[in-house]
Amino acid sequence: MWNVVSYLISGPVMFGGIGWALDRWLGTEFLVPVGILAGMAVSLYLVWVRYGTQQ
Repeated sequence: MWNVVSYLISGPVMFGGIGWALDRWLGTEFLVPVGILAGMAVSLYLVWVRYGTQQ
């Protein structure tokens, strides 16, 4: 269970951090929310792939 929680927290934090760094570098303001949403999507996908199938 803690693995799922760590996936769901670390994805948006990591991609949001990448978006923040790109915002600072490029001088934009929209990449942090895009990064957070992408991190959520990737996190949910990883949880679904790893734990979603019954074997």
